[in-house]
Amino acid sequence: MTAVLQATDVPLRLSVDADRLWADLLATARFGAHGETGMHRLALGSADEEVRRWFEAECRALGCTVEVDRIGNMFATLPGSEPGLAAIAVGSHLDTQPAGGRFDGILGILAGVEILRVLKASGRALRHPFTVVNWTNEEGQTP
Repeated sequence: MTAVLQATDVPLRLSVDADRLWADLLATARFGAHGETGMHRLALGSADEEVRRWFEAECRALGCTVEVDRIGNMFATLPGSEPGLAAIAVGSHLDTQPAGGRFDGILGILAGVEILRVLKASGRALRHPFTVVNWTNEEGQTP
């Protein structure tokens, strides 16, 4: 998939690496795997803690700061070239229902991580900060 991003006067053509995105999906599916394709990653449980550490490490490696608010929402932010501008944000949640599927929630997070990777590989910065958000307990289930 290719997108055109107008970061400056010159359009920038960026491509998402679908194989890398799929590999991330399979890698994170090990945290709370349930059966062949199911997921059991309740908010703030051990599997959620593991995938949250994975998310933080990946984002920090890509140059993000990671902040966690009082209730555990995570905000991984890549700075923009113009400090003070409002952030562009994407995300979803890492937790699942007791018998959720591999794509539930995490696909929004992984799409954000892939955007961070594409931006880093391009060597260009957006004017605005770019934030990937993990909403804690979006599914309303805890251990």
